[in-house]
Amino acid sequence: MASLRDSENTIFNYDSVKDEFSGITLPAHLQKWFQDTGYTQVENKTNLVFDKSLYTLLQANQKRQSGSQVSLFVGANVFSGRPKGTSPADHWVVLNSPIRIDGNPVGNLLAKGSQVNDDAELPAKKIGHPSYDPRSALQCF
Repeated sequence: MASLRDSENTIFNYDSVKDEFSGITLPAHLQKWFQDTGYTQVENKTNLVFDKSLYTLLQANQKRQSGSQVSLFVGANVFSGRPKGTSPADHWVVLNSPIRIDGNPVGNLLAKGSQVNDDAELPAKKIGHPSYDPRSALQCF
């Protein structure tokens, strides 16, 4: 993606993986690229300052299960098991399987609406696919 980003850079060159700043793809740019390639219903619910909620993730999961393509802008901390808020969003990932919490489907949680964010037990649970291995995911980057 950084190479695609570089095709539109006018000031900074992206020549290697160490050129992190020039490889940044902001949400508005990705949204425009999707629209330029023919996607007609593109939603951008990202926030560069504040973390999004669990409810937002559940909504993204619902969109994916209804046939939409979903890209998430996440902090690398989600791949290493560190708590949210310890690093800013810095990676784009494609949601290609259903979200699970402690290995269980999350469909029933969506019915709680935004009140799901107030559930005191959820932050301690593992979010992801049961076969998810963060060490293998990190090899992709």
